[in-house]
Amino acid sequence: MTLKSALERGMVNPLSSTIGRHIILSMVILSGIFTLIITSVQTIGEYRSQVDHITERHNEIGEVHTDSIASSMWAFDFILLQKRLDSLTKLSKLDYIEVHYGDDIFTAGKHLNSNAVASEFPIIYRDVGIGEQMIGKVLVKSDIGKVQGYVVNQFILIMIANGIKTLLVCFFVLILFHYNVNRRLVQITHYLRQFNPRHPGKPLKLVKKRWVFAKNKDELDLLGQGVNKVRDDITLLYNNVKHEKERLSDFSVVASDWLWETDNSGNIVYCSESMKENMQLDTLSNSELPTFSQLVESKSLRQSLESERDFHQCEVSLEINDNTSYLMMQAIAKYEGDKFVGYRGTAIDISALKIAQIELEQLNHNLEKKVTDRTKALEKNMVELKATQDQLIESEKLASLGGLVAGVAHEVNTPLGIAVTSASIIQEAIHSLQLAFSDQTLTSQQLSEIIDKVLNGGELLQSNLNRASQLVKDFRRTAVDQTTEIKTNFNIADILRSLLLNLDSEINKLSVKVEVYVDEDIVMNSYPDCVTQIISNLILNSLAHAFTSQPVPEISINVYELEESVVLDYKDNGCGVDKESHKKIFEPFYTSNRGQGNSGLGLNFVFNMIKQKLKGQLEFKSKLGEGVSFTVTLPKVTPDAGDKAAGIEYHI
Repeated sequence: MTLKSALERGMVNPLSSTIGRHIILSMVILSGIFTLIITSVQTIGEYRSQVDHITERHNEIGEVHTDSIASSMWAFDFILLQKRLDSLTKLSKLDYIEVHYGDDIFTAGKHLNSNAVASEFPIIYRDVGIGEQMIGKVLVKSDIGKVQGYVVNQFILIMIANGIKTLLVCFFVLILFHYNVNRRLVQITHYLRQFNPRHPGKPLKLVKKRWVFAKNKDELDLLGQGVNKVRDDITLLYNNVKHEKERLSDFSVVASDWLWETDNSGNIVYCSESMKENMQLDTLSNSELPTFSQLVESKSLRQSLESERDFHQCEVSLEINDNTSYLMMQAIAKYEGDKFVGYRGTAIDISALKIAQIELEQLNHNLEKKVTDRTKALEKNMVELKATQDQLIESEKLASLGGLVAGVAHEVNTPLGIAVTSASIIQEAIHSLQLAFSDQTLTSQQLSEIIDKVLNGGELLQSNLNRASQLVKDFRRTAVDQTTEIKTNFNIADILRSLLLNLDSEINKLSVKVEVYVDEDIVMNSYPDCVTQIISNLILNSLAHAFTSQPVPEISINVYELEESVVLDYKDNGCGVDKESHKKIFEPFYTSNRGQGNSGLGLNFVFNMIKQKLKGQLEFKSKLGEGVSFTVTLPKVTPDAGDKAAGIEYHI
């Protein structure tokens, strides 16, 4: 039977549907199994119920009717006793009853020897005078075969009824499946078999029976929509592939690159039009195309083809129309499983690049002499430039020295000028005193005024000379004499406590809150006076410049160990330093409060001490209105003189 005839039969005959038959057979088998299980359970339950009913009937005889039987036996009214026994056998579920009275036996019903349920009860006569007295026993039997027959008949009837019901249901299910599923599946299969992307035809429209289908779309309707979507996608894909094939064909015709393909023997089975034209292969059929080894006498190409692996940048040369052409070839090896089937590759004509490369090599050869001459000229210029650079450095040093000397001169000249003025005032006052004394016109008031003038001039002279002397000492300290102090072990917490105790009066003037966090076990091998001077200058710098407008001035000093170094974090919450002044604050004689007695040597001293004396690092951060932060990193053991000094790091 062909697939077409099977599809046609599937549209007409419900029994021709393999899926339908499998579903119906599965339903029959499953329904039979479920019916058998359920009916068996029901039958067992019914059997137990009947047995329980028999037991209840026997218990009823023992509990209710034994008293009347005992009365008849006590009165020796055996006729009444027999009547009562006969009437009891007429009760349902009771087939035989037997009463024993001494040697006498009274029976009623059909005697059962086997397949019976039997119960035995004592016959007790009860009287007020004599109490309770057992006078016999009663034996009750019921035929269990009747119960079994009844249960088996019920089981058979239920199975037959359920079988008929299952067959009817399965038949109607088969009909519904045929019209609801099978016909539309066959229609979809028939449509897909006839579909051709070159001629897609009309979209699929499923046939539906109104009496079978609901108005809403079901899953097969969605499948039909999916088939139409796939039909549209395949049609679009086919058109795109066709378009790309035409485009690739056009590109292969006009491209300068050669496209080629070989079989596993190296025979050319395909090449682009440009390759055929250039290699004069356009008149040959595919069966007559030669191998690469016949076209190109190249050892590297032959080795690459024989390797049966991908290769790249294989440069070959060949003669075309009495001209030498250079090609750059590359290919990928094609395999079917583990079997090599050939190559697919390209060949790029690099003749122009190769000729340009040869000419460039010749040009480079000619340029070597020019480069040598230019190198000599550059070396001469470099010597001259080095000399000029050294001259500029010396000029810069002289300019820096001039600025330093100008600063020193300005700072020292001020107190010296005041001292000269004071000496002149004293000299004039003594001269006036001498004239008045010689003329004998000196009065006590005049003498008192002259003495006051001399004393004031002397105080002014002494204070400014002391000021000049202090400036000279501060200036000398900026040089950081390496021999002024001996390196020793000290606890940094101890020197911090001593320092803050000495500066307590200065700190209390501005009500500054100083918080110190330091590990009591930090011991350094360095110059304790230098460390003290560094911290002292930082605190005095904050007191002099930072807290002009800060209502709650604070200073924080945190000292901790970091590997083989000791880190000192110093911070205040003062006015901060503007960005332009970051690089100037460590220059000598730079100060923002020159008119208030500040020399501008404090932070320069700190910088020189850290860099030159203690071989440490200084990191400075500040923004206007956010205070300043100095992070001083000092080695726990200060290196000896001659070691490389660390620099300063600015973070703006």
